[in-house]
Amino acid sequence: MDLTFKKSALKTGGVIYVIAYNSPLAFEDLFKSPTPYEMKDGVTDYVKVFAHFFGSDDANNFVKRIKPSLIKQSLGNDRILWGFGTKNDTTLNMGVARWYGSGILETSVTATSTVVKVTVKSVGDALFLPNDAIVLDNGFRMVTAKISSLSYTGNVASLTLTEQLGSDFTYGVTTVAVMPEILEQKATCSKVSKISLNGDFDATKVVLNPKGTVSNRVTLTFQSSTGFFATSDDFSLGVSGYTSTSFSPNNPATSTPYFTIPSNAFVGVFQAGDQVVLEFVGNYTPIWFKRVVPPNSAGYANNGFSLRVEFSPEITITS
Repeated sequence: MDLTFKKSALKTGGVIYVIAYNSPLAFEDLFKSPTPYEMKDGVTDYVKVFAHFFGSDDANNFVKRIKPSLIKQSLGNDRILWGFGTKNDTTLNMGVARWYGSGILETSVTATSTVVKVTVKSVGDALFLPNDAIVLDNGFRMVTAKISSLSYTGNVASLTLTEQLGSDFTYGVTTVAVMPEILEQKATCSKVSKISLNGDFDATKVVLNPKGTVSNRVTLTFQSSTGFFATSDDFSLGVSGYTSTSFSPNNPATSTPYFTIPSNAFVGVFQAGDQVVLEFVGNYTPIWFKRVVPPNSAGYANNGFSLRVEFSPEITITS
């Protein structure tokens, strides 16, 4: 199972773009260095990426569980937050329901500890909530826990856990991050609408591809009883097909089909002018990154952060 990060079509977000970021994803790929004026006055930047999970071309090879966490916060005065977006949201209509982040362990803990104290860069970010799953990571050991309740003293969050921690961690070198979970990320296809008196379409017959399928709406416009022309709302697709053979338009970014429509997906008799509209959801997760540079910030060389993504099959990738 592999993970790549793909760009959004616009600087302000939007739908997925075919181009992938370099691997591993670097801090400077996402955020430019703030100008002296921005460091003086403060600035907040947003970048949208798509975490694309894929393995073999097996149609059943999809991710079942995704658990990202920010295991390394930025080293400068700025701070990094992230959140789940939607297929086509932008900075003008951002669909992020909650921003996630991390802090640094304030006081060393032992295996029997049930309270974890964490220093955060800004209390206003409201990083931790009751019932959150958190991960403690010191670079060579990782432990997960669940928050029962919490309180703040200044910028230190005191997290009461539902059970003992189970391992020792040292203050100052251990990151404590919220780790939300998506239970399933799987490509899907559904029939949105059909304009035909005697023809129909069975979307359950469509074969999806973990690498090639992307979120988009595809319209099949019939030019005859057996021939059609396929177009897409979100990417360049203008391909002819026939109901008598399988239809597998190629995704040039992955060299695999966007999808495959077998001949038995077409039911009944179509005629010229008929239309079938299909909605596809790709095997990826839209993620927004938010960088907040407070006013009167100092510059910091070699700044960066790490987003850890755990998913099943049980493989972990850090970028």
